Amino acid sequence: MIGEYLGHHEEFPLSVMHAYVDSMKFSGMKFDTAIRELLKGFRLPGEAQKIDRIMEKYCADNPGLFKNADTVRAYAVILLNTDAHNPMVWPKMSKSDFMRMNATEDPEDCAPKELLEEIYDSIVKEEINMKDESTSLDKSGTF
Repeated sequence: MIGEYLGHHEEFPLSVMHAYVDSMKFSGMKFDTAIRELLKGFRLPGEAQKIDRIMEKYCADNPGLFKNADTVRAYAVILLNTDAHNPMVWPKMSKSDFMRMNATEDPEDCAPKELLEEIYDSIVKEEINMKDESTSLDKSGTF
């Protein structure tokens, strides 16, 4: 429900999504930890521009870690998570596949190899669990 609302293209839901992401404090967090924290609250909308807003906020909270918000694509991390933990996906993405997915033509724009390897290992080892939005209200009106 929340993720679906945040995925709307109208001005107000978009501003709510930006305010929600902006309210998060990612300073000093590893990138995959930041995504895990964010997704405790709602199921992520599937659109790349919404997912990339997470990366923009993460970069703002951790200046100097990445040259720009496109250095590690948040969408690639979500794709890796699905690939690694969905038994219907075969063959599985290799570490070198993930590295290539995050490569750019300009080597200076790429995230450090060690960081990408760390993200890959962390996601493959432990699935990012998104909030299950199918939870229904109980009789008291709470989740």
